[in-house]
Amino acid sequence: MPSLSFQPQGPSKLFDAVQSSLGDWYMRSHGVNSTVIVNDMCALLQAYWHVATKRLVDNVCMTMEKDFFSHLVIRAEEELFLISSKVSLLFVALFCC
Repeated sequence: MPSLSFQPQGPSKLFDAVQSSLGDWYMRSHGVNSTVIVNDMCALLQAYWHVATKRLVDNVCMTMEKDFFSHLVIRAEEELFLISSKVSLLFVALFCC
């Protein structure tokens, strides 16, 4: 392991030196190199893309369904109101006169 030469320049410099040294040690001891990192990033991006496209498709479908059913409910309420007003006029005409 390489020797660390620490200068008394504050805790942030010490933290950076230790982090750099531990990162180098981890990469050497675990066989991590730039090719592995690129492959890992590609896998992460593909997974993210897969999830993001599924969420987009789900949101588009849910939005279309919500819009369709909200318009359907409004039209059904209008039609039922018209039917009920016609029926109530018919009952008034039959029973009140």
